[in-house]
Amino acid sequence: MPFAKPYNYVDGSVLSATGQDSNETAAKCYINNKIVPSDIAGSAFDFDSIQKGELDPITNHYRFATGDIYGKALPNEPLDRSYFTSNVKAVNQTGNDITVWIPTYETATTFELEYTATVMITFGGTYISNSNVEQSHGRWDSKCLLRYNNGTSWQNLDGTRAYTFEENTAAAAGTRDPASGALSAYSKVNDVPERGFRRYMCYNWMISNLAPGSYQFIVAVNPKSEEGYCSARTFTCEVFYT
Repeated sequence: MPFAKPYNYVDGSVLSATGQDSNETAAKCYINNKIVPSDIAGSAFDFDSIQKGELDPITNHYRFATGDIYGKALPNEPLDRSYFTSNVKAVNQTGNDITVWIPTYETATTFELEYTATVMITFGGTYISNSNVEQSHGRWDSKCLLRYNNGTSWQNLDGTRAYTFEENTAAAAGTRDPASGALSAYSKVNDVPERGFRRYMCYNWMISNLAPGSYQFIVAVNPKSEEGYCSARTFTCEVFYT
């Protein structure tokens, strides 16, 4: 049946706040099939009823009542390779004076924050740096880290840095030696953040109080090998509105 408003507006007369409120209340009741708070029993909803969320099958993102999840986890799917050496740095891969951040396309996620939020990034992937052909005395170090764009500039999260080294048994030729000090995978100094990894890298990183807006997160690499690629197995961005 059609909606019948309880308060009628009259041209030229002062609008009544009470009358306007009664119309809005009646309209809300009408839209909700006349369901009012007293119709819902106490404890009618469990937490899992609210947190089931909605899946976007195109982008594989999930939206929940109090936050969102973006990204992917592919433990059972075929490996995707993201090559990071086809770039303008190819003529000087092993140089230390050129920085070219190459994104791993599997980890590029863009999302909108409606309110101030905390974002948790989970990453796990395998980085392979094959031997350089012309300078095979290598073990050149390619630096990897998490970056994000807030709509105006790129920010580096240096606490996520790690290194993938050229697959060669010769002595180190870059600025870092994977077989010595804190960079060694076998080092007893396990609390140094610059500790290097040969292949698999993983971390959780939390960013608090991100302002509303559009953000893009990627895991990028500054390559020093002529052939290299990454297979990201897990990359998720969890948004918590607090």
